[in-house]
Amino acid sequence: MVQEVLVKEALAKERVEAGKELLQRLSKTDFKVAAALWLWRLERPKWKLVVASSMVNKKGLLETYHFIDNVYGKPRPIPELDVMDIYPMETTEPLIKALRSQARK
Repeated sequence: MVQEVLVKEALAKERVEAGKELLQRLSKTDFKVAAALWLWRLERPKWKLVVASSMVNKKGLLETYHFIDNVYGKPRPIPELDVMDIYPMETTEPLIKALRSQARK
């Protein structure tokens, strides 16, 4: 069943830049980002920064989230990005697999 959704809250440029800053911080660690994207979540109408990584597959969601939270907070938290808006995801999720497949084409 196809559902049309009207997203009333535009993704602000500042939030996009904040997401880039987090990804740059993560790239300076051993954390491997397989995919990253901003996703509008219907369950809680809000933009979430999805970060897919094999760390989630191997160590679980909680340990991965703690790792990201630690990187997020050092040297200082990123003002335009609430840590609660970061959503770690397994690389085996259908959405991530589909996006990575399309990106290769």
